[in-house]
Amino acid sequence: MRRSAKTSLFLIELLAALLLFAFCAAISVRLFAAANRRLKDAQDLTAAVQLANSAAELYKAKANDPAALTALLNGSRVSSTISVFYGSERDTVEVLAPNSRDTGFRLDLTIDEDGDAFIRVSRSPSGETLYELIAAAIPE
Repeated sequence: MRRSAKTSLFLIELLAALLLFAFCAAISVRLFAAANRRLKDAQDLTAAVQLANSAAELYKAKANDPAALTALLNGSRVSSTISVFYGSERDTVEVLAPNSRDTGFRLDLTIDEDGDAFIRVSRSPSGETLYELIAAAIPE
């Protein structure tokens, strides 16, 4: 009878240890998933800043020639706004399909009447703004 009591106590301890490990593993999986999401958000923000800075530098170089700026950005222009779509590999694309699983970026460069450019980079197709920048025109 003593052997049976020792065996059942050992099994209870083993079960408690397994439950503790399973609980810790579940928490770790959630933490890793959250860390992965933050990493993706940080990578997207870094890419958005780089795209906006590149567009600002091109604008300062070609502020007087919107057609040349549109060609350099490989975008499309409607009145005073130039729009450029970037795929997930940061290459320019015509447009991202609304139902596409591929996410990318949309850069909008709007030139105001003072000659300053308002640059906005957003996630495409969701439209969430990632970064905004104002580039002042260099006086001649």
